[in-house]
Amino acid sequence: MTVTHLERVGYRAVLSLDCRDAIRPTPAAPGGQVLGAAVNDLAAWAWPETEPGVRRPARRSVTSQLLGFGVLPDHPLEQYARAADTGPLVWRSSTTRNHRVLVVDPRRRYLPVLTTATLPLATPLVVELHTAPTHLPRGGWAVVRGQVLRTSTTDPLPWAVLTVTLAGTPYIARCDAAGVFLLNAPYPEALPPLFGSPPAGPGLGAMTWPVVIEVASAPATLSFPDPQHLDVPDLASVLAQPRAAIDTSGGPQSTTTATLTFGEALALSLSAEPT
Repeated sequence: MTVTHLERVGYRAVLSLDCRDAIRPTPAAPGGQVLGAAVNDLAAWAWPETEPGVRRPARRSVTSQLLGFGVLPDHPLEQYARAADTGPLVWRSSTTRNHRVLVVDPRRRYLPVLTTATLPLATPLVVELHTAPTHLPRGGWAVVRGQVLRTSTTDPLPWAVLTVTLAGTPYIARCDAAGVFLLNAPYPEALPPLFGSPPAGPGLGAMTWPVVIEVASAPATLSFPDPQHLDVPDLASVLAQPRAAIDTSGGPQSTTTATLTFGEALALSLSAEPT
């Protein structure tokens, strides 16, 4: 039996999303098993920056953790290629265009992300997700939670960004619209000293670590470009907020400190004033 190749057809997506927990990124194990913080049950949409009404939902890949957009309306030529017989596929030249990408978690584990991507993208767009205050903390990990209020009015500072340095390791925590945040991070790798035979010591309950907190906040600089989700700011504007002055007993400071005890959540009520 002779097989004659008449035509070859190729297809590629111009956008796919690799959504990962910002604190515990997900490695892939042999055999396709996903370890650690696999982010499932997310919803995502993409649309041209200048056409918010033209939205396409993402679909979960059946072979990976990626969210993909099979067809986007303004990139038809870059998504298909044909070749006669067995010749190589020739992809048309790409015309780049900015698109908005919105990722939300219906289960309220993560804060929404609204970002901009220039398409087409040859590799998946990595989207880092930060824990929402409604997330159930992971057992056996450190918990730092609280709220950030404006010093002058005691109103919440929405979408503030905290840098929480735990025993020398910095972590990013984002606030929600009410200025509430939750950080769930691994404990530092340290054990209390044990003496004697059998070993005896103070135990893990006596373990403490220093925590240094910085707050970045400038609500007036936040951008809300999506007319259908006016409560979700653009991620770039959130992360670009300048450092705020934290009000402490010693007056306004750039940082404040606290102590984390093993097995206990560290609850903070922070007062800050945007600069």
